[in-house]
Amino acid sequence: MKGKIPSLVICMLFFVTAFSVTGTEITDNTAIQPVPTPTTTNDIWDVQFQYDVGGDSGSLYLAGVVYVDGYFYVPEWNSAAMYRFDHDGTYIDSFTITGIPNLVDLAYDGTYVYGTSTTGTTLYEIDMAGQTLISSTPLPAVSYNVAYDPDADGGNGGFWVGQWQTHLTLVSRSGVTLDTISPVPDSMLGIAWDNQYEITGYNGPFLWIFTGTSTGGQGVIKVIDLDTKTIVTGVEHNVALDLGTGIAGGLEITTDWVSGYATLYGIIQGDPIDDYLFGYELCEVGPGNQPPNIPDQPTGPSEGATGLEYTFTTSTTDPEGSQVYYMWDWGDEVSN
Repeated sequence: MKGKIPSLVICMLFFVTAFSVTGTEITDNTAIQPVPTPTTTNDIWDVQFQYDVGGDSGSLYLAGVVYVDGYFYVPEWNSAAMYRFDHDGTYIDSFTITGIPNLVDLAYDGTYVYGTSTTGTTLYEIDMAGQTLISSTPLPAVSYNVAYDPDADGGNGGFWVGQWQTHLTLVSRSGVTLDTISPVPDSMLGIAWDNQYEITGYNGPFLWIFTGTSTGGQGVIKVIDLDTKTIVTGVEHNVALDLGTGIAGGLEITTDWVSGYATLYGIIQGDPIDDYLFGYELCEVGPGNQPPNIPDQPTGPSEGATGLEYTFTTSTTDPEGSQVYYMWDWGDEVSN
């Protein structure tokens, strides 16, 4: 274990049928701009990034990670050091936070960051921008894993916490036990709560887990259906297959890394390579996941109007597969 500790999603599917209409454009018609619409061509496990945070920082002991306001924060589990990287993985600096001995896994509630430690049963609430400790919450058992669950405790929010394979517990913001999952998935560290995706046959919400904290170099991402408290069959991905071997580290979800997309990101504790930060595209999110707004087919001009002949088409064949374009092919000027 090299001496260190270490969320198949189905997006809303929309189909656009290409069509062509011919007619005459009247002279006072305004120009039509391309309209962005959702796509079904992007794959869930498309790699968005891979950053050598271990090599760039010089640390061999990076496990957790969280993305906040354009920065990745990565703690060193065997010290109080916190390393900061920008959106593109460039190393910025490191710092310590008074009152926090060390951190392992991190979570974000949209305002503050929360971290677990190897030192005991404490959950730390942190203002990362100010690099200050806000509060400390006692936990019912030693916990290395942490994920924020906004639905917990009647919408007041809470945290899934755990330790590898000894327990997986939902606690309130004050540390009171609300729920548990048993049996506990084997050898997991990073966990990430998710309610944005649809998985056929399951109700959700879901808890993505990063398993493989021992030797073997196979960090496998799986997902638990919190409605049934069971692992979703057939939905898993071995990070080693496309990013290199290593043991599981932290895991989080953000919609802030790139606009319109959810990113599942985490840390691989490299063996023998450096620790590295990775991100997978999960799905398009937000307004882009609404059915495409297809404009009415153009109609002919009113009697006596003059204009240009045109052909109206739509296309979903752009190289990125992420837009539908509406085009007018202008012809010769005509009059009625």
